Amino acid sequence: MNSLKYEPSCFRRGSFPYLAATYRRQEKAYTPLLHSHREWLEITYVSSGSGEQIIGERNWHVSEGDLMICNCGVVHGENPLSVSNFKTYCFNFTNVRLNGVPENCLIAGGDQPILPAGERKGEIGRIVETMHSLYGQPGMEDACQLLAASFLALVCQMNLERRLDLDENTAKTGLTISCIEQYINRNYEKNITLDSVAEQFHISRYYLSHLFRKSTGFSLIQYLTQRRIGEAQILLQSSEKSVADISLMTGFSSSSYFNNVFRRYVGMTPIQYRIISRDYARGLS
Repeated sequence: MNSLKYEPSCFRRGSFPYLAATYRRQEKAYTPLLHSHREWLEITYVSSGSGEQIIGERNWHVSEGDLMICNCGVVHGENPLSVSNFKTYCFNFTNVRLNGVPENCLIAGGDQPILPAGERKGEIGRIVETMHSLYGQPGMEDACQLLAASFLALVCQMNLERRLDLDENTAKTGLTISCIEQYINRNYEKNITLDSVAEQFHISRYYLSHLFRKSTGFSLIQYLTQRRIGEAQILLQSSEKSVADISLMTGFSSSSYFNNVFRRYVGMTPIQYRIISRDYARGLS
């Protein structure tokens, strides 16, 4: 008698991904600005509304039916002033070992992080709703994890089909902007200015300002500020450090200035955010 064994071709041999967390966002109370994850791949599905998301070095417009793919270590966050009726399902995966990309990554360097579901919108919508509802239910872990692996395999196939349809030339990105974005992400806590970055990369201040805005959709200082606020959000939620300490750790000149900027971008004070975000996290656990 023949024995049949199936092993998905997109995963590395003997490897199986794990769905570590799932979130459903239906309000603006919890607005994540620029941050990154060192331990997992994050995929977010837009179930309704539209807005702008910062992923890597660019500002991306997303709307209903779009998948946002954030590889492990990639800086991402939301432009809080751009969203309208924005509702999403967010999934965090670990132990993701796909062929052709680093661990806990789904897309390669030339792939765009926004993947429209297109004609598969209905299928994707049903899968993400089912994954989210099964997650955490007693006795449903196997079903949920198998569905999560199927979801990743489907997204991989969709991305492969898109890649085959694209001309190779359109996959090229601006190396200069990518290097500048990486420089800011490594040094955001330092005293960075437009002039200092221009000097670092041996280009004129005017050219840098024009190039960065044209490539990303926002100014270098806006990107830097959102990067700092995003890191501050993580520290407020995950540590007991004071607001004053966090302001210095994330590159702000004073705690009063930090408070003013934080309120302008997030819509509340750092202390209010700490309380709300922790309550939010407890409610999802």
